[in-house]
Amino acid sequence: AVPLLARGVHCLVEKPAGGSTEAVARLRKAADAGRAHLQIGMVERYNPVLDALQALPGEPLYVEVQRLSPPTPRVTDVGVVLDLMIHDLDLLGRVVGRNVVDVRATGVRLLGAHEDVASARVTFEGGCVAQITASRVAETRCRTLRVFSRHGYLVLDCDRQEARKVEPVAGPAAGDWALRVAHLMRQGLDAPALAPVPGSGGGGPEDGVASWPVAIGRREPLKAEIEDWLACVRTGRRPEVDGEAAWRALALAERILASIERRGLGPVAAS
Repeated sequence: AVPLLARGVHCLVEKPAGGSTEAVARLRKAADAGRAHLQIGMVERYNPVLDALQALPGEPLYVEVQRLSPPTPRVTDVGVVLDLMIHDLDLLGRVVGRNVVDVRATGVRLLGAHEDVASARVTFEGGCVAQITASRVAETRCRTLRVFSRHGYLVLDCDRQEARKVEPVAGPAAGDWALRVAHLMRQGLDAPALAPVPGSGGGGPEDGVASWPVAIGRREPLKAEIEDWLACVRTGRRPEVDGEAAWRALALAERILASIERRGLGPVAAS
């Protein structure tokens, strides 16, 4: 893609775009020289379930991500960090939007030369922590994202394109439960379903949490990505996942891979 970008040809490059920050830097330099648009194919960025993030009650304090898949022969030249986890590293930029201050990770190789399972704990400026797990040797497929704030949390299912909002109805984080229910009913929405706090032994508002679905539209992420890319080419606007966003995600991926290698599990190749 570098020669094409340098000649002014707009390019949509599939992730991980060379698998290193150096490769993305070369793409960005060529795009700047040719005044061409560069977009990296992070299709999860177009999942409509992410629209539910607007419903998070407060700033994110803790993020929990799981991206699990059964074994497939689809990708063998990179490990699970650059194959699957990279999507979530990109999404963290949107969810948290702060600089990374610490990375600790571990990984396991089961099928080949690269890590097949990886787990990373990422700490951001301001104290938000993300725990990210990726596997390509799982028994079942799972794509979930949980974002916690001081006043509740969101549960996003990226596969089903479904989202739920969960809030406490008792304790120091709870607000006026009756007022919230009344407000929802005035909007024509059903009152939230009540669920007990684990171990509380109850299920009423006095000792539980409330959860209800967050309304989101449905769309095919890959189709939305292509349509957005074509619109960028036609209008000249900046792509959703440009070279800078891809560089940030890969920079975090490289720190995770370096942390895995430091744990003495053997060399983990980035490309």
